[in-house]
Amino acid sequence: MTARRRRDLVAVSAGVLAVATTVTTFLGWGRSGTRRRSSYDLVDVAERAGVLPETWAWSAPLLYLAPAACGLVLVALAVGRATIAAVAATTLGALVGTAALLVVRSPLVAEPAAWAAVVLGAGTTLSGVAVLVTARKETAG
Repeated sequence: MTARRRRDLVAVSAGVLAVATTVTTFLGWGRSGTRRRSSYDLVDVAERAGVLPETWAWSAPLLYLAPAACGLVLVALAVGRATIAAVAATTLGALVGTAALLVVRSPLVAEPAAWAAVVLGAGTTLSGVAVLVTARKETAG
């Protein structure tokens, strides 16, 4: 496999993982009673209920940036800006994966989408690293 083909395959994989990770944020992550809540619902409830420690409460709304980060990954990949795509994918994966892991470890009943977000978040983070590594190898070689 040529270096260009490998880079393109890694880029497509990163784009697909970014979209899949972002889609999970709109699905039910947790259940309380009979109501399923998406990641965005959970952030809203956590903010209003004041259940987040004051030192970390500022970080919860960062999850609202997940769709924008996904868009940045796709646009950066489309225009060949590997470093920007890599940073955005790594950030997106870490953000969504961490949020999902916190939900899975919380007293809520974790829905399958939360578990999927943990796995996809890790995959998106690693794909961002792979985009950067393949881009660096191509420019070095």
